[in-house]
Amino acid sequence: MKKTEVKSQYFASVHKLPLSRFIDCLIDGDLSSLIIEGKPSEEELAQAWETILDEYQELLGSGDAEFKQFLSTCKELTGLQSKYNKIALLLNVLENVGLVEEFATQVRRLINKNLKFDIKQGEQYKRDIKYCQGVLRSLHLQISIKEKAVEAIQKSNPKKGRAMTRLDFQTILVNLSDFSGYLLTDQITVADYCTRINRYNQYIQSNPKKAK
Repeated sequence: MKKTEVKSQYFASVHKLPLSRFIDCLIDGDLSSLIIEGKPSEEELAQAWETILDEYQELLGSGDAEFKQFLSTCKELTGLQSKYNKIALLLNVLENVGLVEEFATQVRRLINKNLKFDIKQGEQYKRDIKYCQGVLRSLHLQISIKEKAVEAIQKSNPKKGRAMTRLDFQTILVNLSDFSGYLLTDQITVADYCTRINRYNQYIQSNPKKAK
């Protein structure tokens, strides 16, 4: 009996993504939390996460400049990691198995260079592989720099003096629950979470004594 192939489904918008899964992605870097069912590619998840971060920043409005910088850097880091992993996977086949034209085409697109990858020209083929390995080393360095930038931003808040944690989100949810008059959990959507934060901040700005 032929198995029915499960179509991949994953969250790609803050309007449906539960806050709990957003936290998994943001704090742990676990993009598999975006998966609803099936096996979406790493590239699909990375693109979805970039979209989610864009929407998140937009919904926060003016917000906290430092946190927006953090989100922007996270987005750049995710893009670099996705590109590195994709090239490394394709290059492994081209180097150890041989020429697969479809893979060679994808590598050319990813590195934006029209390499020949002509298996009949052995030395030139090796030079093309070596060039791609150089691209991977460069990407690895860029990833390392971005990772340090993310860590620096996380630790730069003088009030916390540490990286963001799940507890930080939980504390905000408690404050929002008190403000709303009923319990809010991390199962609300990210869009709902942003909306409530904006309303809470507007209220505090209009009633500065309440913030004391």
